[in-house]
Amino acid sequence: MAAGNAKIILCGEHAVLGGACALVVPYMQGATAVVDDVSERWLVNDMVRPELEAPTAALFGVLGRRRGGRATLHAPAGVGLGISAALGVAIARAVAPDAAVAQHQAAAMAWEQCLHGRASGVDVAAAMASGPLLFGMGTSPESVRCTPMRAWLLPVLVESAPPTSHMVAQVQAWATQHPEEWRAFCQASGERTMHFRDALMAGDSKTVGTCMREANEAL
Repeated sequence: MAAGNAKIILCGEHAVLGGACALVVPYMQGATAVVDDVSERWLVNDMVRPELEAPTAALFGVLGRRRGGRATLHAPAGVGLGISAALGVAIARAVAPDAAVAQHQAAAMAWEQCLHGRASGVDVAAAMASGPLLFGMGTSPESVRCTPMRAWLLPVLVESAPPTSHMVAQVQAWATQHPEEWRAFCQASGERTMHFRDALMAGDSKTVGTCMREANEAL
């Protein structure tokens, strides 16, 4: 059985599309997948998902092979946890377990581009990661070594929300209409992300909390 992580962005949400770095941690409750040599179709939570036909074809095209199977989502989709990338990575790993990491990544990115149009790659990076990452578009993700501290991450869904793609489109529309504010937001977010990273590495839980609060206020 192959797996892909969901993700939690601690800092840099949306600003990563404006050139800032984001701090992201993999959430190990993502998606799992197992192949079925009898079929080329994928069932997700025991359901046929027609909207996944094009992304699956794109993924197969990168891997150079077609195999069907069953996948299970272990976190809700469409709420910003990157579950689609988790699913793409899990299927890529299941279909081609002997492929190189770079090929799995390329296949998952092809999957994400079909689903979301412009994908930064942060979700795929987290889906394949084993620990916290500093992520910037166009650069290789940087692993962040954290000092242990008495702190926990507990994701809680407090209300229903529009799909992630809708939220991203709204943010990008606002950025186009308010270019100066957008640049200021991205610059401040990038600086906060680096401060946040340093706090994690130092085990400074007070600064970690402050950075999380400021990041959410900025959003």
